[in-house]
Amino acid sequence: MQTYCTSLWVLQDWSVLQGIARLCVLSCAWLAVSTTFADEDLELQVAELIEELDAAQQRARQSAEDQLIEIGIELLEHLPDIDDRMPRETRTRLKRVRTRLEKLAASEASKASLVTLKGKFKLSEAIQQIQEQTGNRIVDFRERFGQPVDELEVHLALKKAPFWQAIQQLIEQANLSIYPYSGESMTLALVADDPNATSLPVYWSTDKAFRFAAVSAVARRDLREFNETSLRLGIEVMWEPRLMPIVIRLPLDKLEAVGDNGEQIKVAASGETLESPVQPSVAAVELSIPLGLPTREVQLIKQFSAELSAVVPGRATTFEFADLAKARNVSKTQGGVTVTLVDTRENGAVKEVRIAIRYDQAFDALDSHRSWIFENELYLLAKKGEKTDHAGYELFRQKANEVGLSYKFTDLEDLADQKLVYITPATLSVQPLKIELENLPLP
Repeated sequence: MQTYCTSLWVLQDWSVLQGIARLCVLSCAWLAVSTTFADEDLELQVAELIEELDAAQQRARQSAEDQLIEIGIELLEHLPDIDDRMPRETRTRLKRVRTRLEKLAASEASKASLVTLKGKFKLSEAIQQIQEQTGNRIVDFRERFGQPVDELEVHLALKKAPFWQAIQQLIEQANLSIYPYSGESMTLALVADDPNATSLPVYWSTDKAFRFAAVSAVARRDLREFNETSLRLGIEVMWEPRLMPIVIRLPLDKLEAVGDNGEQIKVAASGETLESPVQPSVAAVELSIPLGLPTREVQLIKQFSAELSAVVPGRATTFEFADLAKARNVSKTQGGVTVTLVDTRENGAVKEVRIAIRYDQAFDALDSHRSWIFENELYLLAKKGEKTDHAGYELFRQKANEVGLSYKFTDLEDLADQKLVYITPATLSVQPLKIELENLPLP
């Protein structure tokens, strides 16, 4: 009897499980269909609202623009390119909508990523989890440095913790350090701590997706001129690897340093602005802040604060141009950037494609010494899907908010069946940041 009852229960349990499984399958299918319908409904709604941007009544035009903005960042995936075939009113309002949402997207991207991890993990598992939750690429560089690669175990207690807090907890438990010179773009490298080095406190703070650490304090006194003294405070600025800021700026009249005796430490070059461009393969920059050397009674910088900014590229957007052999001065706009296919030229085996990139607001990011714009991806795509990378480029135009680049292609018979693809940030924005550090020891 006992066996029979147990078997009956198993059969009943299996039937329940089969029912649950069928329900799950039906639920997933319904979810997929409903998601498709939702996308189609949104596409239809967006198309109708875009048509209303050129309505006869001003109230209807403004209402359509407001409703598009209310959809939010999700709308960016459904907006068409702006081109000259659209009515002027549609172009104006559509550009305004996209620019506003692109700036919102850039602002959201600059916020700190959050990590939730509780329990014991192998180091490799913890790194993988943090990568998946934040979109930040993290690489264990110990093998490349000839260091022992032990599969360490870490115990993490993170609940919606900012990315840099999660990394700090990870490296402290695993005896690792951040290595910013990996040579790889958008990558955070980790290496083993030097076992012979003296363990020192880490003076750091964060704001949004950025990390600030005091890394040096160097005092100088000229023995020939007693009054010639200085103090240099080194601040390392890092950012989450998924971001790639273009330049970091710190106005020296926007900082304050106070000694542990209450003495105000003067800025040596007030009115100037420190500026540090970002190299694609380096995950940090260091700002050398010139301060006046305080009196000998001051042992610590009790409080240090500074306001700075980062010029940050927005969401990457793709421009495509067809009919290359005949195209001349064809412009397309997305957000705050306009890309123009100026023309194409043929010189024997070399094919030349010239484009111009113009930003509504460049924030000096296109100055001649900036290199980020040359890192943008550009290639040709044949109708059969074959991709051809360029063989090099030349700069033919340089303005405050515009650059012109001539890309060379070799080993192509003609451009007739090719499509040009160019990827660049839709906007550039300035993100305000603040450094707040305490109890920095002086030499």
